[in-house]
Amino acid sequence: MVAEDLTHLRFEDSSGREHAVSLCIPAAAEIYPLIYEPMYRDAELAAHLLPLEMAYLVATLDGTPATFESMQALFIDDTVAFRTLLAMRNRLYETIASEGRIRFGCPHCREGEVSFDLLSLTLALNAAPWPITDRNRIFLEYPALASDLLPGRRPGDVAVAAYLKVETPSGTLGLASPILRGTLHTIVQGEEERARELWEAPFNDPPPGREMWTYERPGFQAALRLCLALRKAGSDLEEAGITPEIFEKMPVPDFFFLDNIYYLTHYVDVDDAADRIQCRCEECAGAFLPVL
Repeated sequence: MVAEDLTHLRFEDSSGREHAVSLCIPAAAEIYPLIYEPMYRDAELAAHLLPLEMAYLVATLDGTPATFESMQALFIDDTVAFRTLLAMRNRLYETIASEGRIRFGCPHCREGEVSFDLLSLTLALNAAPWPITDRNRIFLEYPALASDLLPGRRPGDVAVAAYLKVETPSGTLGLASPILRGTLHTIVQGEEERARELWEAPFNDPPPGREMWTYERPGFQAALRLCLALRKAGSDLEEAGITPEIFEKMPVPDFFFLDNIYYLTHYVDVDDAADRIQCRCEECAGAFLPVL
């Protein structure tokens, strides 16, 4: 379960008055449409976007259900209080998104596995995790899987993991989510076009419920690519059971976690650190890199 000190808090506004706030964990569908490219992040966008995001995140403020209007009033009237809510958001998302587990399959015996959490994986790879927020800690950051990064360099003389299994933060913490565990595959070139044909909505005339299903939205772009990553290459898109609808129902920290694990295991360079980050299989003692 999620620690109570992450979701039930008290804070003071700029006048010194104390408030009680309770936070919920929004679904990905509520949050990923609110992710914008850096070029669009300005004061005008913040005035609309941030109160809307807080309306999804804040369950109650002083016992009263949060609304867009109440969050907008707080944004206008008390910058100190609103920044405190943003800090609470950052702590909640980052703490929960770090709770998932990763298991790498041994490429030598195909039986042993080596387990990591997000922190231990970043230490092994000597790499920072992909940030959830921008450098100012105000806007949500662009997902790694919407950033068109180049594949990370790999040494030719050291084996990489045979497969990568994940347990989402919801699976670890016992939260309700449509995706608790799965195998994260490398996205195969060419399959993305088929997925876009199947799921992307026309930008000018989207069907009801799919207004955000466009590559103009970086959150949807990342979600669609995660649909491909969580299904076996070559399997039928419609029969694999991993669709954007599924992703929209997962708690948003699971979305951040999966995006981060794909980034760390596919885009981080490891060639010059291979001697330090090799892990050893407990079954056969074979060495390999915790990446794909």
